[in-house]
Formats: sequence, structure tokens, C-alpha cells
Amino acid sequence: MIDRAGEWVLAPAYAAVEPVNGQLWIVQRRRGSDPFEDIPRALVDADGETIVPYTEGLLSATVLDNGSVEVRAHGPAGVHKLLSPSGEVLFDGDEATFTVMGDLLRLRRRPAVGYLGDDHEWAIGLEPGTGSVFHADPQRALRSSGEGAEIIDAEGSVVATLPDGEWRWPTAASHIIGRVHEGGVTKTKYADPNGEITLIVDGKAGVFHGDTAMVSRTDGEDGFWVDASGERREIPGRYSDLGLPADNGLAYAASGGRYGFIDGDGRYVIPPVYDLVTDFQDGRAIATTERSAMMIDRQGRPIARVASECGVRVLYGPDNERVWPERLPQRCRH
Repeated sequence: MIDRAGEWVLAPAYAAVEPVNGQLWIVQRRRGSDPFEDIPRALVDADGETIVPYTEGLLSATVLDNGSVEVRAHGPAGVHKLLSPSGEVLFDGDEATFTVMGDLLRLRRRPAVGYLGDDHEWAIGLEPGTGSVFHADPQRALRSSGEGAEIIDAEGSVVATLPDGEWRWPTAASHIIGRVHEGGVTKTKYADPNGEITLIVDGKAGVFHGDTAMVSRTDGEDGFWVDASGERREIPGRYSDLGLPADNGLAYAASGGRYGFIDGDGRYVIPPVYDLVTDFQDGRAIATTERSAMMIDRQGRPIARVASECGVRVLYGPDNERVWPERLPQRCRH
């Protein structure tokens, strides 16, 4: 590239040059025989300094109304930068995604995680990715990013790196749960706080509650329970939906389109007469029918019930006496 006086502005070191704004150029080392070939391209300034290194993905540059230059490359490289007219990086898409909207820049920060100490100062600084809470014994947390998942200690040091997969560490779980795909089969791996794989279960399994975990329903097969060794727990009956046993030993189970609660042997303790239910928590569960919603105990007895009476929502107590409202509208009185 030469100026009007014939002086070199950009040295003849490239197979192709595409001017951007008089200060920046997109260059190629070679030409392609195929017009659709994705030839690596780079962005350089007048001194030949590389602003964006050679990359595939059809590198392009757009001059905006304010003179700034938006640079993009698609594909694995994923380049997206906002530059000054001379090539200084104003914003790097590695830090956040951005969209130019006239004179405005809409930013969407990438997830980052860090941990605060008791003094509200960063005990472990922010890093790209997501993380779990710290589990008290031992002091460990799970931190995940695009580069993988790792276990860290209270100092932020990496204790172990986990295998490829989708890992999570639920708050109440003693083990880290990973979902991996191997040979076309989905498996669930359980790792201890030191990163050791202690159990592998076929299918999509969840958190262990006591010595039982739930393997989710898949096409053609109902959900089922596995024990601490990963073996399937055999229970009678088939259920279109199945929960995990709660502290009182009961799990919701659906049969014939209705929900009830079964014990550890698969027997209905509370018959399937409800449209929807929740898990038991602190000895209570919520169950609904077409006409009412109620809180029930382990025997299925209503502790509180909400129903509709002549268009008014009414709360009843365990003795089936109306608790609220104190009085019904005149139209409801018989």
C-alpha cells in the first residue's frame, strides 16, 4: 500500500490487503483458489504491527459512525473487539459480549465467580466461570469455566481437576455430581471433595438422600432408585413419575395420572388421589386436587386446606373449621 507520493504506507509483505480506514488493514498471507475458502486473515496497522493475529472465521472490520472499528471473526476463534481508529483496543469481547447500538454499547458480562471473606474483601478473586458454595468439611468448592471444572480450597488453590463433563455441587450434597456422555451413553459420576471418582451410574442420576439416589425417567423407561453402590433398588409397580424418599421415608409416586406417596418398599402409604404433590419437608407436603389444595402429614391427613366456596378462597384448619375469612359474603350464606 503506497501513498500519493509513492511512499510505502504498508510494506509489500502480503498476498492480499483490504483497507479498513486508512490506518488499519486486513491482510492475508496467501490467496485461495476457492472463493469460499476460509483463509486466515489478520488486522495490522500502518507500522505492520499486528492488532488481531491471523485467525480463521472470515475476519471482518466495520467502521462505525463515531470512527470506532468493530472487528469480528466467527467460528472457534470467536473474535469480537471494538477498536479506536488507530487500533487501540477499546473493548474486548473476551471480557463480555457487546452489541453496538448507534452511539451506545450494550454489554453483557460473562459469568465470573469469587469469594468474599468475613471482612467483605476478596478472599478469592473473581475469575471467569461459575462456582458452588464452600462446603464446610472440608473447605472445598467447585469452580467451572470453559476450560473445565476444578475443586478449590479456601485459599483458592486447585485441589483437583475433574474429567470433562457437566459438574455441579449442590449445597446439601456430600459429593460432586457430573453428567458425562461416553460412547453415546449418558452417565453420572460422583466425585468426593478430593476429586476422586467414587461411583459411576448409567443414566441421569441426582443427589443421594441417605443411601438412595434418583435416576431420571428416559424414553421407554420409568425413573428408578439406586443404592449407595449404584445398584438399582427393586420396588414393585411402575410409576409414571417418582420422587426421592424424604426424611420420613416417603416419596411421591404417580400412577394412573394421580399422585400418592410410597414407602421404601414401593407400597402406597398415601393413595394416589391427588393431581399434584410436593416432596415431604419437615413432615409436611402439599397436595392438590381439582377442587382444593392442602397441607398433609405422613398419614395423609389435612393440616390445612384451601378450597373455593361460591367464588371465594377459603382456608380450613385441621378440624375442617373455617380459619379465613371470618365471614363469607352474603351470597355464600345458606
